[in-house]
Amino acid sequence: MQFIAESFTISVLGGLLGIAFGLILSEVIGFYSGWAVSWSITAILLSLSICKAVGIGFGVYPAIKASQLNPIDALHSD
Repeated sequence: MQFIAESFTISVLGGLLGIAFGLILSEVIGFYSGWAVSWSITAILLSLSICKAVGIGFGVYPAIKASQLNPIDALHSD
């Protein structure tokens, strides 16, 4: 559960930072270029959903591998 929780948290935080950076950058570019900027809540939610799916997907594999290890062997090889 720890691997999944960590990967989910990191991916969601990364997604939120990416969305914030994209929104700020689009406003700056729109301000200096004189273009109108509009945001799609659907695109924002879709990108956050993809970030969550990738985080869960890449958290499940190491979690399965870690659950199959003997704790003594895992600590010895670390």
